[in-house]
Amino acid sequence: MRCPVASRRVAGLLLAVAALGFPGRAAAQRVALEFLATGEVWKTDDGSFLLAQNEGDPGFKGSLQAWGVVRPLPTLQLVTFGEAETEEPGSDEIEVAVDQLSIRYQPLRQVGVEGGRMLLPIGGFAPRRFANSNPVIGAPDSYPAQYPWGFQVFGALGMLDYRVGLFDLPAVNERYLPAPGEKLRPAAAVGIRTGPDLRVGLSFTRGPYLGQQVDGALPPGTRRGDFSQTVVGLEAHYSRGHLDAWGDLLWSKYEVPTLTDDVTGLGGYVELSLTLTPRIFVAGRFEGNRYAFVLPISPALWLGTDRRVFDAEVGAGYRLSRDGLIKVSYRRDYWPDPNPPGGPSFPDGYALAVQLSWLVDVGQALSPRE
Repeated sequence: MRCPVASRRVAGLLLAVAALGFPGRAAAQRVALEFLATGEVWKTDDGSFLLAQNEGDPGFKGSLQAWGVVRPLPTLQLVTFGEAETEEPGSDEIEVAVDQLSIRYQPLRQVGVEGGRMLLPIGGFAPRRFANSNPVIGAPDSYPAQYPWGFQVFGALGMLDYRVGLFDLPAVNERYLPAPGEKLRPAAAVGIRTGPDLRVGLSFTRGPYLGQQVDGALPPGTRRGDFSQTVVGLEAHYSRGHLDAWGDLLWSKYEVPTLTDDVTGLGGYVELSLTLTPRIFVAGRFEGNRYAFVLPISPALWLGTDRRVFDAEVGAGYRLSRDGLIKVSYRRDYWPDPNPPGGPSFPDGYALAVQLSWLVDVGQALSPRE
């Protein structure tokens, strides 16, 4: 699908929804709709497994994200999130997806239920990965945001918040693991806010992780469901004055065909953001990962090892207005084992990016001025 055609179709659809959903202030109380438009210019090296894009040539990358909430009752919500984005800098192909579509019922602050397609509650970065909430431009290379089908119970009890449910996808980074399979598995996340400055969270999931693409490489007499994944995450957020700090730590374990020992991984990051003036801020993120790397070769041979990488990104941002933001960042990665036994070589690299984003709240834009 070519970019100009796709852009017109997506924009037309979203504008039609906006026009139907916001005839006046009364409707704005029942319906919320927001758009986030983002444009990025990238320049990377041509060899980094983690950072290289567009074969090292400069390129532009754009996206349009939309959130919608319909409230037929104060306790009942229909929640949706969709996005359209170019695949990588320099590409003229655009990918359109509806990531989230769920029904949420919450009669009390202490308990609610949600069913449909929603964000997997593993790790702390996915809910704030968007251009207006991510203080730099890149994202940690742990587990990407995933929106499986499922059902969950959620709520808050005093200082405690929680999400517990069943979801049909594992937390998998396909850079290092086979494509996942769809099968229900438990996942849970709890958080404790010890005061206005600090929140600490814990997340967990366990279940089968292999998809149907590996069926031809399974040892005789085994099934995909015989091999499980376990992921445990720890996250923290500290905010005080002009300082905002985040941290994530994720431990994982994989049962791998043909291997007697499980393959484990451990990764995390520390992120700091400092506001210098009401419009200017600086930020940085340092990440270290020891990935579980799993690769099927044949029914008699699977590779299962770990790969280490460190990367750091520093940047600065300028707030053009309450809704507009421009950022610039520089990122480098370092693979301490460039030629490991039993795995491919991953060279070091860099990425330089400039990003402009603008948030549009349709309900606010169409509400009459006082």
